Amino acid sequence: MKIPSKNTSGYLGVSKISGKEKWLVQINVNKSHVRIGTFNTVEEAGQAYIDYCIKNNLEDRLKEGDRNKYLREYNKNNKERIKERNKKYTVRYNSKATKKRHALRDEILKAYNNICECCGEIEPDFLTIDHIDGNGNEHKKEIGSSLYRWLKANGFPKDNFRLLCFNCNCARFYNNGICPHQEQISKILKGE
Repeated sequence: MKIPSKNTSGYLGVSKISGKEKWLVQINVNKSHVRIGTFNTVEEAGQAYIDYCIKNNLEDRLKEGDRNKYLREYNKNNKERIKERNKKYTVRYNSKATKKRHALRDEILKAYNNICECCGEIEPDFLTIDHIDGNGNEHKKEIGSSLYRWLKANGFPKDNFRLLCFNCNCARFYNNGICPHQEQISKILKGE
């Protein structure tokens, strides 16, 4: 909001009381005239106007830069309070986010039968999604977000995805796409 051209104080809502060395702060809110108070200095009066606007959600009444100045001052004077509030928010947010993430993971494991397709491992903490054709890195770059959310949004596709334990998944990576379990099974079937 711009300061009117008739304003001599340099602050919105602040005017000098004639015949006195005091400054009056006032504002119109919802067609009602609100007198915020009188102050000894123009700076105190200007700050009172800013404080009133911030506390009453009237930020649109502030001139450019006043809100940032107020917030910098507030942050400087309330470091401990802000730190405590952020700590509470982080704990609350993290616990909600963790529950959502675990619920999504459980849904993914269930959709892919809760078992490693290679070795039969059923411990949920060991299970992971495998890209059958080995293009996991390319696919992650393409989707740009959580693989689990993508799988759910696309109806849990089974054509290029399966559930493996972490050991089988890593072994495939280091053994040219073949898990040692598969090698052992093929040897048994061949009679070696």
